[in-house]
Amino acid sequence: MNSWTVRKFQSDDAPEVSSLICRNLYEVNSRDYPKEEIERLAAAYGAEHILKLASQVHLYVACLARAVIGCGAVAKCKREETTLLKTIFVLPEYHGKGVGKGIIRALERDEWFLESKRTELSASVTACGFYEKLGYQYFAGDKRADQNRLYRMVKYHAAVEK
Repeated sequence: MNSWTVRKFQSDDAPEVSSLICRNLYEVNSRDYPKEEIERLAAAYGAEHILKLASQVHLYVACLARAVIGCGAVAKCKREETTLLKTIFVLPEYHGKGVGKGIIRALERDEWFLESKRTELSASVTACGFYEKLGYQYFAGDKRADQNRLYRMVKYHAAVEK
């Protein structure tokens, strides 16, 4: 496989990010979630939504040459000293090739992540094992899914000295 890189999102990435999220939803997440839920989520992740999201979070993309093959975001949380990881997707043909891990590592180098003491995320059924391998744990040890069949996970880390 050729070398891929992770960089900050640019507004002209929005259509590709939207497309890769929808492909992931239909080709991967559809194994664990009802068709209606997948269709609702896919409809919600249009390019306009991606642009709005990018104005509120630090969004990153993984690229192979000029093609976007993955994405992920870090956001500040209303709870003090907490960040959230959001919208982490990799094109299905790049699963298991280190792209997701590279995106997480980029998010974990982001200044918002480094300023926080813990990071939370909501993991799909499919992604729980991936996040566990990267040091994320089930929140309060609770391995039960919420009403949306998502699992709350957390990673505790030291804040950067100021």
